[in-house]
Amino acid sequence: MNTNKEQSLNTNGEKKKIISIALTHIFNGINQLSDAFPGKAFTIDGRQVGDIVEVIAALE
Repeated sequence: MNTNKEQSLNTNGEKKKIISIALTHIFNGINQLSDAFPGKAFTIDGRQVGDIVEVIAALE
């Protein structure tokens, strides 16, 4: 039978796995955007959203 501490560790382990998978998706997306639009950095910091908006605006 799992104790609350063991259940908490399992939950934290699952959350860490989710974070890892999500970051992989984010960085794959950054690479795809950078390849498609070489003039933009699409950095993981706050500039990423601005770069995406600029690209969409330019396409419109």
